[in-house]
Amino acid sequence: MALKSAADPNLIVGKAPIVRAGGSIAHSCRLARHLAECLGKYPAFQLKAPVALNIVCFGIRGASAEFVRNLVLDLQESGSAAPSWTTLRSSNVYGCVP
Repeated sequence: MALKSAADPNLIVGKAPIVRAGGSIAHSCRLARHLAECLGKYPAFQLKAPVALNIVCFGIRGASAEFVRNLVLDLQESGSAAPSWTTLRSSNVYGCVP
């Protein structure tokens, strides 16, 4: 049985929004695994942690901390991606949620 929302009588509250959210999360996790596979094909990239959910942590071999920081900021400012950077086991790494 579906419930009507008190705020919006035309909105039906039920399982459908939860199923859609779950589908979106599953899709994001598949995209993360795909990104990890793609990065694994190029020796310049190195996965820094297993892809358990939807976050891919990777590094660029030989890249300085300044290069990593500048690349992340350039990508964020361009709007083409929303990566982040952090330090993992004394290495500068990118974090990306597809």
